[in-house]
Amino acid sequence: MHAIAGTGLSFDLSALNPFSVAADGPPALTESPAGAPLASLAGGALARRFHSWRGASGARYICSVFAATALDELASYADAVVIGVVAAGEGDLRVVLIGESGSLPEVFWQGEFARRARAAGVNEFHLHLLTERAEERRAVMGDLTRQMAAKRAS
Repeated sequence: MHAIAGTGLSFDLSALNPFSVAADGPPALTESPAGAPLASLAGGALARRFHSWRGASGARYICSVFAATALDELASYADAVVIGVVAAGEGDLRVVLIGESGSLPEVFWQGEFARRARAAGVNEFHLHLLTERAEERRAVMGDLTRQMAAKRAS
């Protein structure tokens, strides 16, 4: 909660941000727990550039989609939640890795995460860029990891 200076009133800042970790976010084409393209972009030129993933909590996380070969571009995104995805066909996406690019993304993309992604056949990286603090990124990664573990168990 945040206070409005001089008024004694407080408000929840995250409620004002439709893309906050706790927010449900824009509508998706399906309610699939695995995720979905954004309905608001369906049929448009940007439809393939964005995707949402739903965590175990039910929160939806909006991601920018990058080809795995776009390492120069990816290395410019610090402090992002990174989802390594194997895209086998239209709508057939499988999450294989979840990590955080950290404050030195150039190092991250040359390290163990990138090696594991190549070995697993990752051909897309989905970056959630809407968290400001490390604890928010850890919460998003935990939520997505729990959802993927539950999906694998079922």
